[in-house]
Amino acid sequence: MNIQEESARGFTDLLKRMAMMVKRPEFACMDMKLNSRSFGILCILGDTPRPVTMTVLAEAAGISSQQLTRLVNELEERGLVRREHNQGNRRLVYVDITENGRAVRTEQEEAIMRCVRQLLGRLSEEEQRRLHSSIQCLTELLEKV
Repeated sequence: MNIQEESARGFTDLLKRMAMMVKRPEFACMDMKLNSRSFGILCILGDTPRPVTMTVLAEAAGISSQQLTRLVNELEERGLVRREHNQGNRRLVYVDITENGRAVRTEQEEAIMRCVRQLLGRLSEEEQRRLHSSIQCLTELLEKV
């Protein structure tokens, strides 16, 4: 097996472990107000300095435009995002996060952080340092792909 295959297997295994980890009882403390896709949409919009088109948002989220339309409908009904039609081209629809959406995103992130801190408390300080270093390295590498 070559290094690319080993890396792909390792990364896939890491994703599976992380997905299973958030299902553990310790994460019940998160009190999630959003599913992961809706939370992801708010994160993308919150990290973007201006409204983005539905097409750009679907690409960034890695979902189809049909899936995004359903998600944006739900988020808009809850007052978490708003749509704006381009005056020059009505087919272009922009999406932006609302102040309420920013607040929900922040609340959700804080809940996740509380749970993660609780789990990390099981590790020694040295293990936490190693994890932190590994996360920094992984983040740096993932920005290249």
